[in-house]
Amino acid sequence: MDSNIIAAPDIAAAASQIFSPTILREMGMLVFLIVAALIVLPRPQRRLAVHPIVFLVLAATLLGISSLFSHLQMDGFFRLLAEFLLLTAVVRTCFLCVITILQRAMKWSPQRIYLDICLVLIYGVVLVPLLSNAGLKSSDLITGTSVLTLVLGLALQGTLGNIFAGIAINVHHPFAVGDWIQFNDRRDHIGKVKEISWRGTTVVTLDSVEIVIPNTQLAEMPLANFMRPQRHTRRSVHFVCPYSIPPGRVHSTVLNAIAGSRGVLAEPAPTIITNAFTERGVEYWLRFFTDQFEIRDSVDGGVRDRVWYALQREGITMPPAVMNVQLQQLPTEETPVPTREEIHERVLRGASLSQGLPDKALAILARESKLRRYHANEVIIRQYEPGRELFIVHTGTVSVASARSGSAAVEITRLGPGDYFGEMSLLLGEARSGTVTAVTDCELLVIDKPALAAALAQSPEMTDTLSRTVAARQKELGDRLDVGTAPENLDERASSLLAKIQKYFGVS
Repeated sequence: MDSNIIAAPDIAAAASQIFSPTILREMGMLVFLIVAALIVLPRPQRRLAVHPIVFLVLAATLLGISSLFSHLQMDGFFRLLAEFLLLTAVVRTCFLCVITILQRAMKWSPQRIYLDICLVLIYGVVLVPLLSNAGLKSSDLITGTSVLTLVLGLALQGTLGNIFAGIAINVHHPFAVGDWIQFNDRRDHIGKVKEISWRGTTVVTLDSVEIVIPNTQLAEMPLANFMRPQRHTRRSVHFVCPYSIPPGRVHSTVLNAIAGSRGVLAEPAPTIITNAFTERGVEYWLRFFTDQFEIRDSVDGGVRDRVWYALQREGITMPPAVMNVQLQQLPTEETPVPTREEIHERVLRGASLSQGLPDKALAILARESKLRRYHANEVIIRQYEPGRELFIVHTGTVSVASARSGSAAVEITRLGPGDYFGEMSLLLGEARSGTVTAVTDCELLVIDKPALAAALAQSPEMTDTLSRTVAARQKELGDRLDVGTAPENLDERASSLLAKIQKYFGVS
């Protein structure tokens, strides 16, 4: 047999020497720690246990290779590398378990950059004794480390700059994970801080795009933190109204309209100023605060919707931009456009309240009534507030809610086209018995006391029809709520309402 061929007993002896009891203990400890990590780590972080498993497999492979190359005197190198991988895996796994336990017990959440630096230092502490045991002298180790540090420092200037910049950011603490920051001069470069690592800071924009900004760049550029000094941020909306509308009227209308809008804080209170006089009209600057910066565009849009609907209800139309337009008349078939009174009368005739009313009275009500628009989720009337108007739903849906004996408001019903509400406030001057909120965008025909008084003056007999219609509706509502409306029957209730209506409007 050739002398260059290694006998099987020699290989077995070498393998038993390589896989010494110390190595086996280290591998057993690592297996135990990996199992413990899979139990301790939260489900999203269990992937971190993959690295120790890979290190364990590599170490076992290197130890196996060292037994095959023992005759070439390379087994020491492979053994040293395997021991370093094993110790590194043990240290990393212990570190993960300890940090996880501390986070759960103390609600402690350190920055990732600190954890990475601490882990690198621990790796260094493990590597130095390992190299010393391998036969390297302390002087050679220090000299080699210095040369290696110099080489790495020259080769990794950018990386080291990011590391030190990341440390400076964490020490100065201009922002934290979860803050919304603007990371350059462009207003659209705004994102939520997701992570601060040794290389860079990760932010997620509103477009759900993840951007990693190198720490060196982040440390040099001006930063805007929208979460400091307070968690709320001021937002601005500009709009233009005609010169003919007094600014005070615009101010009160808009501020009342945006109260309760999604994301708008009551404190600090919204404000509005007359900002400029332009060619289109008077420009107004509406300022409000929100603590929901992640949906700031939706909050701004909701405020603009409220402003538009409120101005439309007040008959205030925002003037368009001044443009020089040339029109050319094209021959078309004339399509009759319904007048305002015709639209109102059509709404009145579709309402159950108006059934049986004389045409003369309907014409007066159509002429004197107004059509108002409300945005979804706007409160139209509030319970217990005074009121002198009746509303007929033309389009959309509204919700009627009522609170009893200090309890929370409970939805009673929803009303659609042809339904009406607010009749008791109009006919008797009573306070509102419920809160009505727009479920969708809706148009409501509004009849106030002067309009109804003008109709009653021409047709006083309509009080009888109105009293019977309202009495029937009150009985229906009482039966639905199972509370009853009055001890008298329907005729008695209608008679009582008739007397009150006639007295309130001064008709007979």
